[in-house]
Amino acid sequence: MKTGLIKFFFIAIAPLVLWSCKKDEKKVYLENGALPTLTVSSTTVSMAKPTGASTALKAVWSTANFGYPAAISYTLQFDKTGGNFSKPYEVAIGTDRAKEFTQLDLNTAFLGTGNAADQPGGVILRVKAVLTSTSIAPVYSNTVTITGTPYSLEPPSLYIPGAYQGWDPASATRIWAYTQASPKSFDGYVYFDDPSKLEFKITPKPDWTVNYGDGGSGTLAPNGANFKVSSVGMYRIQVDLTSSPGTYIITYLGSGWSLIGPAGVDWGTDISLTYDQGTKIWSKTLALKDDEFKFRANNAWDINFGDGGGVTLAGGKTLKYGGPNLKVPNGAGTYKIELILSGNENFSYKITKQ
Repeated sequence: MKTGLIKFFFIAIAPLVLWSCKKDEKKVYLENGALPTLTVSSTTVSMAKPTGASTALKAVWSTANFGYPAAISYTLQFDKTGGNFSKPYEVAIGTDRAKEFTQLDLNTAFLGTGNAADQPGGVILRVKAVLTSTSIAPVYSNTVTITGTPYSLEPPSLYIPGAYQGWDPASATRIWAYTQASPKSFDGYVYFDDPSKLEFKITPKPDWTVNYGDGGSGTLAPNGANFKVSSVGMYRIQVDLTSSPGTYIITYLGSGWSLIGPAGVDWGTDISLTYDQGTKIWSKTLALKDDEFKFRANNAWDINFGDGGGVTLAGGKTLKYGGPNLKVPNGAGTYKIELILSGNENFSYKITKQ
């Protein structure tokens, strides 16, 4: 009789347990509660570089209700209009339920979701709500569409056409003025892989309307003689157009780039990176300790990179000449290191645990 009552009890309460939540592998999905409701101050926004610090949009949302009191963390997710949030551009919010975006903030979100600069575009926006420190699946708000025309974040650049790439300015490697405080000081890296193709020139645009050659003694000369490096390899090219006709410095990186620091071995031992001419990335997969490191060229400290304190739209972390030590992000383990010295955002790196 007692056994029968126990069986009856468990049969009776089973539907109540299943009503409150259900489990799918490692995630628990709540079946009661309320989704957050998102509203925005405008569905059409203006974005311009001169007014980038001005407020462009305010987003507000209601509290997500998971069916019981708990700490909730919110994230705003963007995707290009027509997307499905499979790879969203995210802005972490925390426990707040409102966010103001400057024109620069929204511009970055538009570009980060694949909208083209200087072309009318749009994004979709939603709120993701997560119960912190639980395996409960996140819930999402309604989706709002926002339209606007993003502007280019690309800094000023110079083109380095030469024999190494067919003397075509439009497809040439570029060097950049990443520092807005010095918009006429350009810096970048060019790789020459053919000993018979070591000459080049410098153009401010992707054509031959204006070009600079070697004026001797580190100066530029309009329509001057071709520059020529001494051998195959990577070169750092610095150009300063602050005064006319401008100056240049060319530095040979014969030993390439390396990782150094106790995350690898110590501050006296370089671990060489390998250059891929196709991707223009220096990389290596290696075991790292839970410690610090930097990047340096030519196995010396004259040219070295540390933490730049920012991130790129491509998912990298920015670098700064002589910046603070970098840190292994997720404990000791095997990591893929990528040093990125080309592109229109900044010198950057990626570190991915394998």
